[in-house]
Amino acid sequence: MGPADTAGTGSNEGAANIGGSMACIYNEKVERKGTPLLLGLIALTLSFLIASYLSKAAGVSGTYRLIFDSALVMGFLYLMYGSFHMSKECYRYSIIADDLLIHRMNGDTPQLVERVKVSDIRYFGEVGKNPVVSRVRGSNYTCEFMKGRYCLVYEDGGREKKFFFKPSACMIGKIHNSMKLYS
Repeated sequence: MGPADTAGTGSNEGAANIGGSMACIYNEKVERKGTPLLLGLIALTLSFLIASYLSKAAGVSGTYRLIFDSALVMGFLYLMYGSFHMSKECYRYSIIADDLLIHRMNGDTPQLVERVKVSDIRYFGEVGKNPVVSRVRGSNYTCEFMKGRYCLVYEDGGREKKFFFKPSACMIGKIHNSMKLYS
């Protein structure tokens, strides 16, 4: 599916007769793999150990060193807790008729975070291909911050909104086909 942080799993294709026309139904799930998180935590642990050693080598007194080491341990535990919760989070991208739906899933609990009418899409393309679009902030519905992310700009109630996500090649094709069909 792409870089090591994501894995596309599960797709469900079919056709439904909605509103008298054949509509595409497609789902895919993008989730974070644990290996990059584990490597990051190992690197963080090593940097904390080095910082603790350097404070000892610099001759920091016992009380200050104890406070410093305690702060490092608390920070490490906080980051581990956050990493654990990040590893459980994934996104499900769906196209149903002329709607693109994005659900954030924590465990088995889905939460709808975006619902976009395909006819409202103004721009859909890879990040970095359009410099003007790349500079504007938007929501991030990916499990990574690497290359291969796509940007979608759409109109919602008279104002433009934007978000980033990492669809598979099949999903990209489905979105382009839906844009042709519903525009």
